[in-house]
Amino acid sequence: MVLFYGGCVLGALGTGYGLDSYMTRAQPAPLQASYVIVSLFVLVHSLAFALAYYTETSHPAWPTDLSLSDSHIVIPSLVFALWGLSDAMINTFLNWLIGALFTQGDEKARAIGMWKLVNSVAHIYGYYFNIDRMSASMQLVANMLFFYVGCALMLPVLLRHFGPYGAVKRRTRSM
Repeated sequence: MVLFYGGCVLGALGTGYGLDSYMTRAQPAPLQASYVIVSLFVLVHSLAFALAYYTETSHPAWPTDLSLSDSHIVIPSLVFALWGLSDAMINTFLNWLIGALFTQGDEKARAIGMWKLVNSVAHIYGYYFNIDRMSASMQLVANMLFFYVGCALMLPVLLRHFGPYGAVKRRTRSM
């Protein structure tokens, strides 16, 4: 878990720095910032998925008595660090996105409430489909499916709000 939360710290710092560097330019570039951050997030999360899939399929039966010096824990540990990194990247990005899309406090509160609702539903799904109900490999495949569908659904939102005629672009020009 230390590696997961270490990845979280690095992900939040890196994403915040990346978003700030795009938004403090003479001409803020929210669409470009969004694409860069989301692309990095997808890349990091996809690498974690690939390594997790490799780990699941390369060892038919994991030993239960691993120690820190065992080489079998390197890749799974890296996966946890990458998932921590990507978790912080998307959370930082979503907080930034809510701040960019909504100007009023009550609008922001509703958006954060909706985000937390969707996040909680995902946690319920994750806890319900434990290893007794679904194999680890199937859980991984289901998570991959949900992840990529979610990413595909995010792109039209970014284009709508940050594209050439988006409301956020108009607001940043008039500032």
